[in-house]
Amino acid sequence: ADNDAKGWVEDTSTGQPGVESGYTKVEIDAIINGSHDPYDKEGAAGFAKQDYKRGTYTLALFLWEMNTVAGAQKMFTYNKNRDVASSGLSFSTILAGDQAIIGDDKPQHKAYLQMGKYIAKILTTYM
Repeated sequence: ADNDAKGWVEDTSTGQPGVESGYTKVEIDAIINGSHDPYDKEGAAGFAKQDYKRGTYTLALFLWEMNTVAGAQKMFTYNKNRDVASSGLSFSTILAGDQAIIGDDKPQHKAYLQMGKYIAKILTTYM
């Protein structure tokens, strides 16, 4: 919601107002406007996203619930490898959850966190 973090407002240009969530392949595909096949293959149990903006900055939060910890670990590695392969992005390990990384791919920063059977992805962009 607006001003949950001072000065940040919900960015409804990227989807529906409020937290968007889904628990089936069809619902999740509709939210992310495409396929989430790698997550589905590893047992995605749920997905939620929320987008915010503040001036020229954007913040996107994504959360996946996997059926198993092993599935979450595989998807954490998948995300890291995909970003390295597609953009050459270099990540630094940070101390959070079971495993976490952050990378600067100007003008975007990306962070992934895996804790138990959950994976969070945080994207910030500045223009």
